[in-house]
Amino acid sequence: MRNHFLFGTLALLVGSLLAANAASKDDYHLLLQDDFSGTALNSLNWTARRALDADAGSSVAVANGVVTVSQDQSDNGGFLTSRPLTFASTGLITIRERVYVHAYPGGTAETFVYGGTSLGNGSWQFGAKHINITDPMHIFYPQNINAFTFGDNDIATTLGVSAGGYGGGNNFGQVRAIWDAWFDEEMTLDPATSMVTYSVNGGPKVTGTLTAPMPQGPLTLTFNAFGWWTGHYEMIDSVSVVQAVPVDFVPTVSIAVSKVKVTQHVGVGRNYVLEASTDLVNWTATGPQFTAASETIVNEVDVDVTGRFFRIWQVP
Repeated sequence: MRNHFLFGTLALLVGSLLAANAASKDDYHLLLQDDFSGTALNSLNWTARRALDADAGSSVAVANGVVTVSQDQSDNGGFLTSRPLTFASTGLITIRERVYVHAYPGGTAETFVYGGTSLGNGSWQFGAKHINITDPMHIFYPQNINAFTFGDNDIATTLGVSAGGYGGGNNFGQVRAIWDAWFDEEMTLDPATSMVTYSVNGGPKVTGTLTAPMPQGPLTLTFNAFGWWTGHYEMIDSVSVVQAVPVDFVPTVSIAVSKVKVTQHVGVGRNYVLEASTDLVNWTATGPQFTAASETIVNEVDVDVTGRFFRIWQVP
C-alpha cells in the first residue's frame, strides 16, 4: 500500500501559449518635446525673434526651467518658433503645453494680449489667442474681449482680432481666460479631416474645421506676445507635439513549451513514484517506481505527453 505522505507537489504553470502585444493599435511618434531646463534655447528646436526684428533681444529669455516670451516694445514683441515638424498624412496630432499668461492691466483703448499659440506652415494658422481687449467706444472692436479664443486664419488677410475671433478666418469658440496662473493647454489636429480642437486644464473642447486646405508640408509651432503697449508676456514650462500613427500589423510573441526539467528532492534509499496530470484530477506515473540514489534527482519530461502538473509519492 502506498504511504500517503505527499512529499512534494509541483504545479508547473508554464502555459502552452504566452502572448504579449509589442505595440498598440497606434504608434506614437514624438515630433517635438522641450522642458526648457537649460539656460538657453535649444537651437536645434527653436528660433527666436521680435515681430519686426530678427534679433529677439530680451523679448525671449530662458531661466529657471521656463521660457518667457514678452512684449517689451510696443508692436515688437517676441516670437518663438519651432523647427519644421514633418508629419504623416493620417494620425491625430496633439500639442500640449504648460503655460502662464500675464495680461497687461487694461483699461486703455486697444490694449490686448496676443500671446497665444499657433500651428501653421507660413500660409495659414490656427490656434489660441489669449486676449484682453478694452475698447470702451467700440471704435476698432465690436466688443471687449477677456478670453482665450480659438480659431484659424488665412495669413494673407489681417491678423487682427475680429469680433473676438481671427480676422479672415473662423472663430471656433472661446474658453474662460486664466491670467497669472499656470494652466495646461491642449490642441489637436487631424490631418485627414482638418478637424481641430482646443481645451484648457482638461475641460470641454472647442472644435472646428480649418478654413484652408490641410497643407502637405511641415508645420511649425509658434508662441508670441504681440500688440500695442507693453507689459504682457507668456511663460512656457514644457511643450510636446506627438502624432498617433495607426499601424496595420500588430506584432505578437508566443511561447510554446515542449519539455521541462523536473527537480525532485528526496531521501536516499527510499522508493518514489513521479506522477503528472493535465487537470490536477487524473494522475499518471511518468515512469516506473524508483529508489533514490541521491537527494536530488532531475528528470526531463515531455509535457505535451505527461501534462503540466507534477507530484511525487513515497511508496513502500
